[in-house]
Amino acid sequence: MTDYELDLPEDVPDLRKLIQENPEKASIILDSSIKYQVGSERESWIQRANMIFTMKTENLWQHHPENFSSFFEYCAQPEVDIAPSVASDMVALCTYAPILKDEADIDIWQVVRTSGHSKVRQIIPQIREAHRNGVLTEEVTPLIDALSGMSFREVIELTGTSNVRSTFELEAYYSETPDGDITVTFKDLDLDDLEYLSKKAGIKRWFNEEGKRIDPPMNELKALK
Repeated sequence: MTDYELDLPEDVPDLRKLIQENPEKASIILDSSIKYQVGSERESWIQRANMIFTMKTENLWQHHPENFSSFFEYCAQPEVDIAPSVASDMVALCTYAPILKDEADIDIWQVVRTSGHSKVRQIIPQIREAHRNGVLTEEVTPLIDALSGMSFREVIELTGTSNVRSTFELEAYYSETPDGDITVTFKDLDLDDLEYLSKKAGIKRWFNEEGKRIDPPMNELKALK
């Protein structure tokens, strides 16, 4: 057994002895402690998501004395250490939380508490698409109901094949500089098509014209208006 000091109830001074004398009771105590830790971590994640959301939407990172060049650079500092994909998902969940509550009576934070943020993050594209199509209740409710009974792998499989749109015709414009830099521009691409194209191409990082890392355009608040 690990020699790491475990945070156990005060009436369990000697866990090793308890394991020998009453393994069932030891199992129940450890199970309760583990679940308490998991619940605390999920609650902490929710609080952190709301703080990241405020930092992003109020542009507070721009006022930080460290003079970060982008929101994602702020998130990448060792003391914060939030990956861009996670930060984007935090912002998206905070954006959609009141919409889900108002339009579909779904408390997405309670879903995070019961199913974990890793699973919930996987259905953000489905939430976004359902909102655009005006079918939040019809499409998101059964998806969320299924989360608690699914493994993470099952959620990945479900979201990878669910609601795949049919292919659409793209108009692409190609240009190349003398140095060999290639630019491809798509004409008349709406946010739905952009999201579909992003999924098909596996685009993980977005940058603006100045080369600064940005949140995926589909996640921006303007997409909800």
